[in-house]
Amino acid sequence: MLKIEAQHKTTPHWTREQFVQEIGSPHARLWVAESQSEIKGYVGGWLVASEAQITTLAVEAACLRQGIGEQLLRRAIHEMEKLDVSSVTLEVGRHNGSALQLYQKLGFKIVGSRPNFYNGNEDALLMELSFK
Repeated sequence: MLKIEAQHKTTPHWTREQFVQEIGSPHARLWVAESQSEIKGYVGGWLVASEAQITTLAVEAACLRQGIGEQLLRRAIHEMEKLDVSSVTLEVGRHNGSALQLYQKLGFKIVGSRPNFYNGNEDALLMELSFK
């Protein structure tokens, strides 16, 4: 996963410590896509009470535009919905057009923004997918 993180220059990278902390949390969930015993992508999220949040989504650079991210996100959303959450939220960079397009395709709506959220120079859009 760290190798995949390093391939994406436009977003802040998760560190080994952040992944270890995330995996160790009772609220966290992580789904991975593998091929030939190698991780090609992953999506992580938190489940707290009746709400869920996607905290990370990344795909190996060589595997972009092959539907892996969409499949991972659909799986995570499906699993979260089965746990009776009322909504799933996430944050995405305002200029991350491909991610915005994917999230909107899956039904997420823009519900707010966080100015200068990414590296102090890019706004994050808050998006939500409501089940109820």
